[in-house]
Amino acid sequence: MTAFVADFLTLVRIPLGVAVVYAGATSGRAALPGVVWLSLAAWTADTLDGHLKRASSAKPGWVGRLDLVLDVFFNACVAAFLSFAGYISAWLLSAWLGTLGFLALKVRSRSGVIVTEGLAILMLFIQALQQALALGAAIVGWGIIALALDRTRFAYRLDKFLEGLPFQSKRQPRDDEKD
Repeated sequence: MTAFVADFLTLVRIPLGVAVVYAGATSGRAALPGVVWLSLAAWTADTLDGHLKRASSAKPGWVGRLDLVLDVFFNACVAAFLSFAGYISAWLLSAWLGTLGFLALKVRSRSGVIVTEGLAILMLFIQALQQALALGAAIVGWGIIALALDRTRFAYRLDKFLEGLPFQSKRQPRDDEKD
C-alpha cells in the first residue's frame, strides 16, 4: 500500500504541471501566487514519495524510475509558465529546454539536469519575491522545513549530486603517467 501511495504522489506532478501551464496561458502574471502554491504542493509530493518509497523497501516500479523525469516535467511546466506570463522570453525558454535535453539525452548528466531544472525554480523564487515578500517567504519556509525534517537525506543527496558534476570526476591517469 505504501508503494502505491508513493507512486500516486509521484504521478500527481503531472496534473499539477498541467495546471501550472494552464494558469500561465490563461491568467499570465496574475497566476503567480497560485503557481507558487502548486509548486509547493508538487515539491511536497516529491519529498513524501521518496520517504514512502524508502519505507516500503519494495523495488521501484516503472513509476518510481520516472521520478527525475517527472521532476523535470514539472519544472519545465514552471518554465513554460514563466514564459507565458512574460517573465522570460520564448527564446530563453527554448534555450533552457534545449540545454536540459542536451544534458539529459546526450551528456547523460543527472547533476547537470538538476542544476538546469533548478534555474526554473530560482526564477520562480525571484519573481515570487518581487511580487510579494510573503510568496518568497513561503518558498524559503518550505525549504527550511524540508531541510530540517530531512537533514541526513539532504546530505546524502548533496554528496551524490556533487559526485555527478564533471569537475568532481576522478581523473584517470594516462598510460604514460602510470608507474
